[in-house]
Amino acid sequence: MKPRGHRLQGGSATNPRAGRTGWCPLISSGAKYARPAMTSRRRQGIAVVTAVSLVVLLVAGGAFALSRRGAHGSGPGTAFSSTTTTNPYAAREAAAVLAAEGAVNLPLASVSGATVPRLAKRPYRHPLGSHEVVGFVPYYELGSLAGTHLAAFTYLVYFALQVRADATLVESSTSGGWRSLQDGRASGLLTTARAGGDRVLLSVFADRQSVLQGLCSQPVTAARRLADSLAPLLSRYGFAGVDLDLEGRNPSDRSGFTAFVTALSGRLRAIDPSWNLMLNVFPQSAEYPGGIFDLQALAPSVNELFVMAYDMNSTEVPSPSAPLFGSGLSDAAALATYSAEGLAAKVILGVPFYGYDFPALGPLVGEPAYGQPYAVTYDDIVASITDNGHKPRWDPYSDTPFISFKRAGRWHQTWYDDPASVALKVALAAQFHVAGVGAWELGMVEGQPKMISVLAGGSPVVKLPLPHQP
Repeated sequence: MKPRGHRLQGGSATNPRAGRTGWCPLISSGAKYARPAMTSRRRQGIAVVTAVSLVVLLVAGGAFALSRRGAHGSGPGTAFSSTTTTNPYAAREAAAVLAAEGAVNLPLASVSGATVPRLAKRPYRHPLGSHEVVGFVPYYELGSLAGTHLAAFTYLVYFALQVRADATLVESSTSGGWRSLQDGRASGLLTTARAGGDRVLLSVFADRQSVLQGLCSQPVTAARRLADSLAPLLSRYGFAGVDLDLEGRNPSDRSGFTAFVTALSGRLRAIDPSWNLMLNVFPQSAEYPGGIFDLQALAPSVNELFVMAYDMNSTEVPSPSAPLFGSGLSDAAALATYSAEGLAAKVILGVPFYGYDFPALGPLVGEPAYGQPYAVTYDDIVASITDNGHKPRWDPYSDTPFISFKRAGRWHQTWYDDPASVALKVALAAQFHVAGVGAWELGMVEGQPKMISVLAGGSPVVKLPLPHQP
């Protein structure tokens, strides 16, 4: 999750992909969070699959990747690298991607750089089935939602209140989320959501290691203190529960974090059993044993796991933030691992409504970057395409669009998601039978309603009982 104008960090200290190939972990996000490096079963190739089915599906998957998509040489998305052939989930990923592509009314190109495909008026060949749809609304985007169809969601998430290491909330003007809640600017969101049948969650955020360490050092005490601070706010404003966005990176906090979330959940449910608890997690968390998220231990205490499946790219090569498929971290890879862990029923697949502008050495896929990428909203990307005559191109390996252009005599590549790539992600989520999909964040697509409409997958959005009117 990230604010406007957000940069990815560079440098070996914050870039866990540096010096690696194949299975590439997520790159740090400077102003918001840094995610842990991957030590995965994908690299080690440990899984129980039958030899016959694996061979059959790998052949099909390999043919799919090489013939339908084509290889890109040394750039991001080299088809089935040596590390990918030991991926125990490769067959499942390839089959799910093929099925997702077949579910969307989209003439997909097989050549890199072909004109970006356009969704048909009816995006899906058949309804994908009702599922939850989650939309994040940061306090600084409250004024950008006038034309947004907010009734198209199961949950809206008001982002965010900040928490200190002692589990007290930052209740001052320095916290934009707190200020907008207290001065009434968030009231319109809550009123509109209720009118549309949407539940609204109150997000609590921290990404500083000192804060996470404090919460995890005395987890039960911290959980009770935070719950007792949140409960009056949930009741007063009519929130349906809490979104917990605590983005830790220290493996030593793993047991303490589990104890904290368990105690927080228990305390909130003791106060009001109808309140939901959604936990934000990383795309690689299901198979990263050294991270802060012990998902098997955490799952019983939470209603949803919001998988932040974006920023899965590198600063080194212009590439998609959220590739549908690939030899590295991708939507398919994330969903396959969560599914294998038996967590699909609680997963919300997060998709980005933003992209990255990379200064690049050339216009082609795989050209290296020569500077730090910069986050741009989908609204701004569309405006740039319209105003400057940029021609969107399609990357058939990741199933995402990009544009190449010159600015001040230097090449740039902007990689992003559009309604077509988002529809593919929604269809992929349906293949893995997860609970739903969600977007970070709604203010980034104010003038692009199709980015929101495709999230439902052509089916009615799941609606849940609203909390009592405050």
